[in-house]
Amino acid sequence: GHTLGTSPTFTWSADGQQLTVTLGAGANVTKNDTISIGASSGISEVTGVEALAATGPIAINGSFGEAEAPSVITAIAANNAGIPGTNAGDTLTFIFDKATNQPAIANPSSLIGVSNGHSLGV
Repeated sequence: GHTLGTSPTFTWSADGQQLTVTLGAGANVTKNDTISIGASSGISEVTGVEALAATGPIAINGSFGEAEAPSVITAIAANNAGIPGTNAGDTLTFIFDKATNQPAIANPSSLIGVSNGHSLGV
C-alpha cells in the first residue's frame, strides 16, 4: 500500500484549521490516492467537547510535482517557400503548453493525422 513515509511530521496552523503533513523518507502517496481521518484521531473542536467524526475517503488534490502530459495549444502554418498555397519548405509549428521530451520523429504519418483524407505526403 501507499505510505506517508518514515517519520512524517505533522504541523498545525496557528488557527487550528490546517494540518500539514510533511512526508517522510520512502513516501509514495499519489494524487490519485484517497485519505481518511478516523474518529479516534484525537481531533476535536477547540474546546475538546465535540470530537471529529470519521472522515473519508477524501481525494488528494493538487500535485506532488508529478509529470502531466503536455497539450498542443495551437498549430501555426507559415509560407516559408514564398509561393501561394501549400508547398515544399512551408512549415507547420506546434506549440505545447509545457516542455516535452523532444523525441526523434521517425514516422511523421504515425504522429500527425490530417483531416478530410489528406496526408503529410510521407
